[in-house]
Amino acid sequence: MELWTFGFNGHAQLEAQLSTATCPGTSRLSSLSSSSSPSSPSSPSSSSSSSSEKEDYIYAPKLVLQGHSIQVLWSSWCDALVLIQPTPHSQPCPYTIYAGTGVLPTTISDLKPIIHATVNESEHLHFFGAPLGPGLQGVLKASTSVIGLLNPIRPRLPPEINTSSAERFVLGYAAVIPSNPEYIHGPREDGDPHNLFIKHISVTSGGHVSAVAINKSKEFAIESSVVGWPSVAGFEKWLDNGDIIEFAGKSMPIPNVANLVSNATSTTALSTAAQVYTWTSDPRYPTCLGRLADADAPASHPHPVPYLSETNIVSIASGGYLTAALSADGELFVWGQACPGTTSSLSVLRQDDDGDEWVKCVELEIDGQEARVTHVAIGFGHVIVAAEAIGRGHVERAVFAAGQGESGQLGVGKSPTFIQDFRQVEALRGKKIKELRAAGWSSWVVVEVQE
Repeated sequence: MELWTFGFNGHAQLEAQLSTATCPGTSRLSSLSSSSSPSSPSSPSSSSSSSSEKEDYIYAPKLVLQGHSIQVLWSSWCDALVLIQPTPHSQPCPYTIYAGTGVLPTTISDLKPIIHATVNESEHLHFFGAPLGPGLQGVLKASTSVIGLLNPIRPRLPPEINTSSAERFVLGYAAVIPSNPEYIHGPREDGDPHNLFIKHISVTSGGHVSAVAINKSKEFAIESSVVGWPSVAGFEKWLDNGDIIEFAGKSMPIPNVANLVSNATSTTALSTAAQVYTWTSDPRYPTCLGRLADADAPASHPHPVPYLSETNIVSIASGGYLTAALSADGELFVWGQACPGTTSSLSVLRQDDDGDEWVKCVELEIDGQEARVTHVAIGFGHVIVAAEAIGRGHVERAVFAAGQGESGQLGVGKSPTFIQDFRQVEALRGKKIKELRAAGWSSWVVVEVQE
């Protein structure tokens, strides 16, 4: 496989490289000179680096990594975490590469045993943080509801947490979700804290935290609970002592969730029944919900997106002020708006047709043939899409990009600064895409190399 990157690279987050360290070592780029937490940017130019070895902007897709298998575990405007197995017989485990700034080198080094220990498990770790803030902030082991905060306010280890010595060492702070009946109103039979587990965590660009919890005591539970906090710090305090003052509001029921994503203002959940739910803590941008907010379906509570209710949705992506949903048939739906202050917007969002007022369908073609979308990722104002079409007896593949492009995040060069209609990224034409990632003004593309 190959990892290609492009866009804003002010923190060297796009330059994941293997070092000569032996596995299971964690490698950091030699060009990084600082590990201090970056401040939230107002634009890519608000950050700079003293290193002369890296490019602050990569305007065309750049091949940075090759290996038997590659997975981007986390990405933000200032950092990325990549898992790579260099060869089919790499022993004893893959490499973990942290590229960027925000997390202390010692913390990343200590994190590797936990990542490697879950590589062959059916359920992997879930990483979370503010994509336009400090970057990577925590990790969730959903199978046991153990949450690790990488830079906690008050590092400590509750003695009641049953984890390995390596896990205790890396997390520094671990906790199970409290279950005080006073403020947890989700589906549950009793007050046993061991019955309630956090399964998903997502953080908006502004730092608001949403979490989905389920009652493990119900073998065939069909409902979860959504809870939220105004910040990761508030979330930590709640984990620490369950103080109702830190709780942002009454929990809200939602069907069991398969995935949870957030953008600048809203959070979107994909249920295990392939339905899409949205909510927001900031009602100033109603188009970001993809639905009408009213007394029956308030913006602050999870409610389904009506236009997608009869569609089998298999994946979702969100970033900036946009959200996308991909169907099993390869249909791509988008909703939202351009980032505030941007003078242009995606053409598809301005379509005035007989379709839905909020949700729009993206139509793509490859060499005149209708294309089926396979992957989608959204950064802060840009969208990248992988698609394929059957033409002349074989599969044609292409990557498309649209939106803001001032930092090279579209992979089509230095200009224009905004592309309203999806344009092919010529450097990636014909490549089979395994994974797409976008965050801030940067893009990551994992390519499956054809034999």
